[in-house]
Amino acid sequence: IIFSIDWVQCTDEYICFGGDFDGMDIKAKGLKNVKGYRSIITEMKKRYSQETIEKILNKNLERVIKTTLN
Repeated sequence: IIFSIDWVQCTDEYICFGGDFDGMDIKAKGLKNVKGYRSIITEMKKRYSQETIEKILNKNLERVIKTTLN
């Protein structure tokens, strides 16, 4: 997951987390459910600013929903 975030990290405006694990045939190593988020967030804190982490965890999705509904 972190590798994928790093790869896309040219901008932090287009990355967000989702929690829909139903129907996933292939899961990322260590991420069988939302309990795995803790280790991802811990690693994110080593690499990214608090602002970037907040965008990835919820603010980007919130912005898209608000924009779409308005």
